[in-house]
Amino acid sequence: VDELYDKWLKQYSGGRKDWTAQWQHNLPEWIKRDRNHPSVIMWSLGNELQGYSNLPFNDWGVTAYRLQKTLLERYDTTRQVTVAMHPRYRSLETDSLPAPLARETDIASYNYRYMYFPGDSRRFPDMIFYQSEANRSGMGPNFYEPDNDRVIGLAYWGMIDYLGESAGWPAKGWEQGVFDMSLQPKPEAWFIKSMFSDEPVVHIGIQQKSNESYLWNDVEMKRSEMVDHWNFRKGDVHDITVFSNADEVELRLNGKSLKRRINNLSNTKLRNRFEWKNVAYSPGILEAIAYNSGKEVAIHRIETAGKAVKLVAEPENAPWRNDGYDLCHVVIRAVDAKGRTVPDISSEIEISLSGDASIVAVDNGDMHSNELHIPYSEKSARRSLYRGKALVILRAGKSNTPIDLKAKTANLHPAKINMQYVKR
Repeated sequence: VDELYDKWLKQYSGGRKDWTAQWQHNLPEWIKRDRNHPSVIMWSLGNELQGYSNLPFNDWGVTAYRLQKTLLERYDTTRQVTVAMHPRYRSLETDSLPAPLARETDIASYNYRYMYFPGDSRRFPDMIFYQSEANRSGMGPNFYEPDNDRVIGLAYWGMIDYLGESAGWPAKGWEQGVFDMSLQPKPEAWFIKSMFSDEPVVHIGIQQKSNESYLWNDVEMKRSEMVDHWNFRKGDVHDITVFSNADEVELRLNGKSLKRRINNLSNTKLRNRFEWKNVAYSPGILEAIAYNSGKEVAIHRIETAGKAVKLVAEPENAPWRNDGYDLCHVVIRAVDAKGRTVPDISSEIEISLSGDASIVAVDNGDMHSNELHIPYSEKSARRSLYRGKALVILRAGKSNTPIDLKAKTANLHPAKINMQYVKR
């Protein structure tokens, strides 16, 4: 969904000229730039608009939308057009009716308020809906409850952590995604996979922080944190959630069954979530086994890691091209003698590079870190490990020479890797 603006106001369109003087020029440039991209399935002219009474023409955006759509269709008539509705504002007369702007669009796009879809579709059988923003704390209900004959899809907002829009210092940004800033998946990433995939999925999540509620743009959000390692203190007690699309899941700790749970398909808040409360930690092996029709179809096993002995560096997308643009993401981990990630290691690592490539960024997924994301130079950088991991991003050069990367820290054997370009 390709979106042109946020709000149709001066402050959201550069701050120098009124929006009314810009859209006639912005819109054709935007459409001509993107109309030949097959990935674009729908045009969106803006976001959360009907909450502003000071939009042009004083009719809550209806006339502004009509004018823009008329111009848009001079350049492309192959896609439908929408704008996203703010979660708080509906019709001025009654909350039981959609805003006039929602009725005007080809697709009625609502941010978070999927619970309005059934009532609106009964009153207006011509309407088709799209959940233009959906939140992590509503995952499950916001996917399973809408009538998919009338709802074309949803977009989860902020599913990759990003700088800005922090819920409070010392966090530097949004941290309620299912991937952290270094693009490492959190346990909830497998929950989304379980919803969208027919492939058997099973993954363990250990609750670290309780579901603390807070308001975000008038939507109740829940701040929670899960991990998928099994390194804790003896005597700790944890709530465990297993995400799976299987019929049943059994949880075992060091070979002992903690009972099976059945997938509660009729409950949208529990579907694909299997919960075990107050599990006493014991070092060893925690495993979740998924069953369909009584047959094992998937397993996820996490083990208590031992003492860290070395660093390992693993390119995520090698081989790469020497075109001067291609990026290579390299994950650096602290591991024990059996190669298991050691999550409680937070040492600073030194990264050095040789060959025709450059370091462009470093990260570790910790939104509370005060470290910079930029390297010291194109050939050297530093970054602390977070939960035993860090990320370095490399940019390719243009010659076909070998690339050597080294990562070292005190008391651990360093990591050394050699990477080759694919010939152009």
